[in-house]
Amino acid sequence: MLLLLLRGSRRRRATTTERGIHRRLCFKMMMSNSRRSIRPSVCLCVCVSSKREREERESASNFYELERKFFRFFLVAKPMNTNTPFPRLLISCKEHTSIKTLKSMSMRILKSRLFVGVVSFFLGALLVFHGVKRKNTASCSRAPVSDLNTTLATFGHYIEHYNDERYLGKQDTFDPPARKPGYTYRSTTYQAVYDKTWTSGGYPAQSCWGCRFATDVIAKLKFHTILDAGTGNGALTRLMRQYGKNAYGIELSRAALEKECPDLLSKNYVEAGILTNLPYEDNSFDLVMSSDVLEHIDPAEADAVVKELVRVSRRHLFLSISLKNNGAPKGEAEHTLLRPRVWWHKLFQKHGAVVNEEFLWAMQEKDSQYITENQKNCRQEGDESDGGLFEVCSVSNTWLVGKREQRNVRMDRSVTTENGELEPWFFAFRKI
Repeated sequence: MLLLLLRGSRRRRATTTERGIHRRLCFKMMMSNSRRSIRPSVCLCVCVSSKREREERESASNFYELERKFFRFFLVAKPMNTNTPFPRLLISCKEHTSIKTLKSMSMRILKSRLFVGVVSFFLGALLVFHGVKRKNTASCSRAPVSDLNTTLATFGHYIEHYNDERYLGKQDTFDPPARKPGYTYRSTTYQAVYDKTWTSGGYPAQSCWGCRFATDVIAKLKFHTILDAGTGNGALTRLMRQYGKNAYGIELSRAALEKECPDLLSKNYVEAGILTNLPYEDNSFDLVMSSDVLEHIDPAEADAVVKELVRVSRRHLFLSISLKNNGAPKGEAEHTLLRPRVWWHKLFQKHGAVVNEEFLWAMQEKDSQYITENQKNCRQEGDESDGGLFEVCSVSNTWLVGKREQRNVRMDRSVTTENGELEPWFFAFRKI
């Protein structure tokens, strides 16, 4: 049976698209005819080309090889009438092979390739699982991270997105965290400033900035061991223990601990220390939390502080960091490190922690209704040479600060005008 699919004339040149189409049509018609038990022996396709095209064909050494590859297992391609200006291409079915046999051959090939694909998939999954299992050791040990580029951070964010529990410690222990070998207590030159602020009325007695949102953290994040970095009077550490968490705190001002939480100090639930030299071993806490502390540190120490916070965390870091100047007089606890959100994100990323987007935006309040007419006391914060400047304004927005029972209600609230984020400004990370 002969199938003439494309007829050319001396005045018309067949396009490359047409020549590709006629071959596919020829094959499809043969396959469809097989359903009616027709066994065509020959499929004749007439290709019209100019003398120039024929010469181009002959100059391409792999032309016929490509033709045969295209029809492998089904058809054999042979040139015919190559001496004429318009050569035809005879495509004949394999000898003594029925169309049903050809289809069977194609199915076997398809099944074999599918089998190879499935096996490759499971082997790849097994290797990935083995890698994750090795990473999840009993001590949650990780190789030190000196630098983490954006690509790795993004990859880590999506790969480990739902593996939080793999990195958490025991959820029923109240054992104290292991101490870092060779740890020696050190203080800083500005400890006296914070001793004065805590003991001379700079901060209200038993004030607790983090207590206002602590219950939200407990409800939305799985953890058991927690470090309150910059615990102040120990109020947040105390609250976390009341909720059944294995909580510890570290504070620069020993005077604050001795005055406001001597009971916690005597039980070693809180201790004096500095954030650039934490006394704990790597990966000691499910959660490291800090409430409006990092804006107080010396800019030269920011890198060391963040590195230490990430080091002692097993998985989660949640912080509130003020982005506004508190207007404290010189000699009291000032906000010496004001940087925009992106600056903080990059710093934590550098030391192996990526933004926990879903938890961050479950906590951070944004409101774009505060247009220029509603804003007052606008000023530029930040450092133009380090992170850049950003605008912070005050808006009329009543909110509760600290513990509910203290009834510390404020009428005004600060907002970063670029993105409409209202204080407190939250930062959430996962250690990867």
